[in-house]
Amino acid sequence: MRIETWPAGRPGRWTPADHGRRDPHRVPVTVITTTGQALDLIDRLGTTVAAMDTETVYDGERADPMTARLRVISIATEAPGGDDAAYVLDVRDMDTRALGQAFRRRAADLGRRKLRFLGFNADFDDLVTTLNLTPWDVASGQAFPSLFHWMDLSLALAVQGLGAAGHRRYVSLATAVRRKLGIDIEGKGTVQLSYDAETDLTDEQIAYAAADAVATLWLGDALAGELDRQGLAGVASLESQARPFLQSMRVHGIAFSERTWRKELAGYRRRAEELRHQMAALTGGGQMSLFSDHTALSWKPESPNDVRKVLNTRCAKLVKAYLAQRHPSSGGRGRLLTDSDSLTKEELELMARLGEELGLDVRLPRALIEYGKVAKLLSTYGDKMMAELGEDGRFHSRYTQCLADTGRTSSRGPNAQNFAPAMKRHFRPRPRSGPDGAPVERVLLYGDYSQAELRVSAQLTGERVRRQAFEDGVDQHAAIAAEMFHVDMDALKNGDEEARAAYSSFRGRAKPLNFGLGYGMKAQLMADNLTLGGTPTTKEEAQELIDKFFAAVPQEAAWLRGRDGYVQGLAAAIRAGREERPLDLRASWRLHHLWQSIGEARKALKNAGRKPSDEAVIAHLTGELGAAVGLAGTPATEADRAGAGERQRALAADLRRALRLDAPVLLCADGEPWEFESRTIAGRRRLFQVPTGSWLTALALELASPTRPRGQELVDDWAAANGVELSRREPNGRRRNLRRAELEKRFEKPERRDAFVRWMLNALREQPRPGRMSVPERLMRAAAASCVDRMANAYRNAPIQGSVADGVLLAFAKLTELLEEYPTAFPVISIHDSIALECDAADAAELLPRMRQVMEACLRHYCPDVPIVADVAILTSLDDKHDDVTGRYRPALAA
Repeated sequence: MRIETWPAGRPGRWTPADHGRRDPHRVPVTVITTTGQALDLIDRLGTTVAAMDTETVYDGERADPMTARLRVISIATEAPGGDDAAYVLDVRDMDTRALGQAFRRRAADLGRRKLRFLGFNADFDDLVTTLNLTPWDVASGQAFPSLFHWMDLSLALAVQGLGAAGHRRYVSLATAVRRKLGIDIEGKGTVQLSYDAETDLTDEQIAYAAADAVATLWLGDALAGELDRQGLAGVASLESQARPFLQSMRVHGIAFSERTWRKELAGYRRRAEELRHQMAALTGGGQMSLFSDHTALSWKPESPNDVRKVLNTRCAKLVKAYLAQRHPSSGGRGRLLTDSDSLTKEELELMARLGEELGLDVRLPRALIEYGKVAKLLSTYGDKMMAELGEDGRFHSRYTQCLADTGRTSSRGPNAQNFAPAMKRHFRPRPRSGPDGAPVERVLLYGDYSQAELRVSAQLTGERVRRQAFEDGVDQHAAIAAEMFHVDMDALKNGDEEARAAYSSFRGRAKPLNFGLGYGMKAQLMADNLTLGGTPTTKEEAQELIDKFFAAVPQEAAWLRGRDGYVQGLAAAIRAGREERPLDLRASWRLHHLWQSIGEARKALKNAGRKPSDEAVIAHLTGELGAAVGLAGTPATEADRAGAGERQRALAADLRRALRLDAPVLLCADGEPWEFESRTIAGRRRLFQVPTGSWLTALALELASPTRPRGQELVDDWAAANGVELSRREPNGRRRNLRRAELEKRFEKPERRDAFVRWMLNALREQPRPGRMSVPERLMRAAAASCVDRMANAYRNAPIQGSVADGVLLAFAKLTELLEEYPTAFPVISIHDSIALECDAADAAELLPRMRQVMEACLRHYCPDVPIVADVAILTSLDDKHDDVTGRYRPALAA
């Protein structure tokens, strides 16, 4: 498969020597006010890299790209002589449709489908230019026809920062340019909001628009060099090529029947009320209602604290038995629930199953489980969800790239990946109006990668058993079970009833291992999953199964253990003080508290109605916009003033270094973040850093769980002085440190955590001894190492999840090209590894196999050694179990 890499710019046109030394306002600007002048310019575009930005008419509210009126198109390009040039097109008096046609005509003249531009946050400019320069209307039933190809530099920046602590998907162009180029283009915030539809452009407005385009061009040049050096140019290009597919999903949305869903919700409301009455009767703590014969609940089943109290009171024997099983370290002695014990639906289910085994009354936990499901549907997917349904009866979720550390897309408004399964049959396309006004039937084309993560795992690990099973088309779970238990799964599957039951049992035990061990699932969680799946399993039995699994897939086991070993090696080196890039824990501590000051300054600026830009924060904290931090008033002498000025300059320099990061992290001696990385098959990078907040929490827990009497005395002294319970006296009179979950709740507030850590480290300070690590340093290193240890699960799975994400993104890009042949087909939703298109029923039989071919080819591009399968179907709703109509199209599909 041919994949074009779109350049972010031209490497070499921006060098480190240019940092902070070039001014976009010095680039010559040509103002264009007539259609003829604009057409002349368009006819010269396309031979060099160019950047585009837009300005829209301000109507008193934040611009909505779906309705915003275009006022200015600014373009920056490299002129034939090598100099840069800027053009500001004031479209107020232009024939905008003629401009759109000219852009398309110019692309065709160059043998391209569309002209390509660098942009920043291209979603906005894409919508604004297409909606204002073309006749397309969302109500037309036609697919959204993006006017340009965009290399989105905001996505390129996000690709660089995936996984970094505090990573933000969105930063402003001004922030990006200041950090990457050392240039300030922010100007006055009022200029951006000053464009109207009638008056002539001012010199200030022209300069502002031109500078944005020039800065975007230069940013592209700077990023092009960085991306090449980091090996991220291909991934950044992939993100930009996938973007139009996600944009189209937002624009078109997915049709949903509110009427039929509300009817179904009414049934859930009745069931919720029945369950409340049932729980009231079971707990005996209700009040009679004037309007009903039922007893009303006197406690809230939505409140975790109330549920713990009720279970402790009404199901004490069950609770003690469950906690004794979950926490055998207590010597088999049961206890009641505390506020640090979570009560998820899975934990309630395990409690209920244990109660059934013991012959105890489990009606209350069973009622709580069902009520939780029903209440979730009503609270999350009722009126709250319906408020996000568009006036056109479609959900227009906004998809975001490069927000999840794995590279997977996410969505909001609403979260398309979080729709309830019960809603599926209500996602049903409605007919569109044909050219003659007659209704045209619409269907969904649904494609889903089959076992995508297992296939990527087979590619990465080279596991023979897994690859052979895929080659033979054999069920993966049965193939692994055969190796684990040394049984003939085919014979069992085709045998008598007892043999088939054994087949199901063996396969059922292999399945959660297949999907869970790549995520680092340990024995207890594996035992829970198997038990919930219908195979009661102890922690010890689960560990035996894990050992059998690793023996069955030796190459995969070696790969997973190698990933774990790498992280464990990093953590061990930190503990011993032998890390390859030495940590500077004191500088990390200073950075943490500097960021606390930054947060306070941003809050103060916002409260004062000011924009909390980096420079405003620095000015505020150094005393230029507010009271100076750390300086005691106005110096009385010349020497005092000189010293204060020096401290201010030093603070400003520290703040600028801090603000290069998105969050405070552990630093190395060179001032850069301590980090390691993982790569996908495509080269996508995920960074692993240690946030200082996580480090200090781990340090607080380490300090609050001392192993020596002196440490315990210090903990007790601090706890008594601050009124905080950090240990508990047992019936035998001994004091016992709180469990980790309880300690975490005690240190939820950063102020308390930091105060405790500071006090303890000062109390433990000792005279330095040559060649020996001090107690405070040993504890700080142990806390840092524990943070690194906890990254093992994410590190082992990062290339698997990330490579699947890359395959899906490539499918987005290639399906965008395919759909250009079908003017009335467009994407409507993507959930994890699945994609749904909406099209005319008449096109379904032709488009479906082509969709499958594209999807399979895209993941195969990254997994050339493993067969790839995409399951596809034609549906009348997202409920593939009941509304799959692929069979009706079999003759056409065969043809």
